[in-house]
Amino acid sequence: MELVYCRTKTVSIIADQVYTVKQALPKIAAYCAYQERSHVEVEEKLYGYGLDEDQVMEAIQWLREENFLNEERFARAYTRGKFNGNRWGKIKIRQGLRQKQITDRLADMAMEEIDTDEYYEVLKNLIRKKMDGLKETNHYKIRAKCFNYAAGKGFESSLINEAISDLLADR
Repeated sequence: MELVYCRTKTVSIIADQVYTVKQALPKIAAYCAYQERSHVEVEEKLYGYGLDEDQVMEAIQWLREENFLNEERFARAYTRGKFNGNRWGKIKIRQGLRQKQITDRLADMAMEEIDTDEYYEVLKNLIRKKMDGLKETNHYKIRAKCFNYAAGKGFESSLINEAISDLLADR
């Protein structure tokens, strides 16, 4: 096992085979073509192929030039996927983007993918399902459990309180 320092962190590498840049490019291009990837994921994969820092930077430059690697496209796809698929709120999505080292400017652009009305409806549906599954009758306990659930999904506290109030008023 070899420890390699990449720009993001120290990564332990166990390379079954060491590739040259020429051998790694088709493999990493296929990796990027399969789904959108962040530069951090691609960098770690390239180090896993046994490439050194200069070779990794060369490969990343080629991927950008050939449009296999695009941070804005990744950020938008990540945001759509986490919101539509996982039903995450903006706070949790933004944290995920930060972990992938996406800039705040790109994260802001990606957040525009989420429609405000749809966002609120998704939140209300999550809370409604949580309420329906609770056996509690005390409104304070219901409110607390629903708030904690929605906050764990990454929704903003002001929106959570508004949605809970709307749903409790309808009961």
